[in-house]
Amino acid sequence: AAPRSHLLRSARTTADAVEVEWDDGCAAAFHHTWLRDHCPGTIHPTTQQRNVPLASIPRRVAPDEIALGGDGESLQLLWPEGGGALPPASAFASRWLRRHAYSGNAAGAPPAELASASARDVAAAAAAAGGGDLGPLRLWGAKGLCGAPAEWAALVDERRRGVLGPHRFGALARLRRDGACLVDGVPPTMDATEELARCFGPPLETFYGRMWDTAPKAAAAVNDTAYSNVELPLHTDCAYLRQPPGLQLFHCVAQAIAEEGDAAAAGNTRLCDGFAVAEELRRRSPDAFAFFCAAPIPFECREAGVHVRSLAPVFDLEPRSGALRCVRYNETDRGTLDCLGFDETAAFYEHAAALHGAIAALETELRLDTGQAILIDNHRVMHGRRAFRGHRNLLGCYLPADDWQSLLRVARRERGEWEP
Repeated sequence: AAPRSHLLRSARTTADAVEVEWDDGCAAAFHHTWLRDHCPGTIHPTTQQRNVPLASIPRRVAPDEIALGGDGESLQLLWPEGGGALPPASAFASRWLRRHAYSGNAAGAPPAELASASARDVAAAAAAAGGGDLGPLRLWGAKGLCGAPAEWAALVDERRRGVLGPHRFGALARLRRDGACLVDGVPPTMDATEELARCFGPPLETFYGRMWDTAPKAAAAVNDTAYSNVELPLHTDCAYLRQPPGLQLFHCVAQAIAEEGDAAAAGNTRLCDGFAVAEELRRRSPDAFAFFCAAPIPFECREAGVHVRSLAPVFDLEPRSGALRCVRYNETDRGTLDCLGFDETAAFYEHAAALHGAIAALETELRLDTGQAILIDNHRVMHGRRAFRGHRNLLGCYLPADDWQSLLRVARRERGEWEP
């Protein structure tokens, strides 16, 4: 049984929240949308990954019925809509609610001191197209990437000879310009994948290993959805790390077969330029852009022997110029939202709709062929995957941001394109 002061004494619903009181007189209020978003039935019990995208939760939702269960040990809610991945009922342990209370006088996390949610507080555009020491940027949207892929053999040959020749320079410049670069002709081995990676920097050693293989595992062995065949929403990787990896490499060694009229099961790669999303929000939804430049968002990952968390805004700006330097967003790995005040939490759900709308409008997709790889700037470009049937296998790794950017600066300086 829950100890005294963790038992709920009362609960009542208001126009936009459920107000609760514990038996020691402590009280808190939880937005209806927050409760629907955090329903235990939509969260993986081990990894705590979210199984239901926020966009599928109605913007205006309220429970039909509320009740206390187990003599105050839980808050039970019955929702008007169910079906699909949304369960018709939710049950929250009273101790869990107390721990994550973000309003009232309960002992939850203190409200964040956000900058004013006004676009006037954001000094500059989302991306500095002028380029600086790394070269120019090109924002892109649903029309996708352009330009011919690099060739594995040419990249590896230049690296083996220790030169920053035209092939490596071209790939580095494309990574800077577009945030992604395709590579053709990669042999179907882990060694060849690592050789490609080392053309841009050393593979990072993480708790996932140095090089990894995304071949689907048996259903009983799957915790992380990356190792399943389900659709993956657009995201940046490792948002839960204080310093997310700078580059991500995917090398296709087996691709699911796309049957005619069955594109939804083809395993296509989804992409979205996060810098273009930021610019779209800045122009069309300036309050949402300002909010996501300031509001700390929690991200979390739980693996066997691992539990990592971070708290950071979606858009990280350079402190003086205001230029965008990093996008960090992964809806699946978003943690419990208990770090904002009551009004700020409501603002998150309002502005998230604008963020998701911009991402959806600017999304593109491509189909990696066997022997093809893509390098993605994980500080800029969001990626995802369509669901698939059959066998699909990608090899890859993470790389630091500093190494490939250092190589690009050196190459630009050697070519007289930039002087320090």
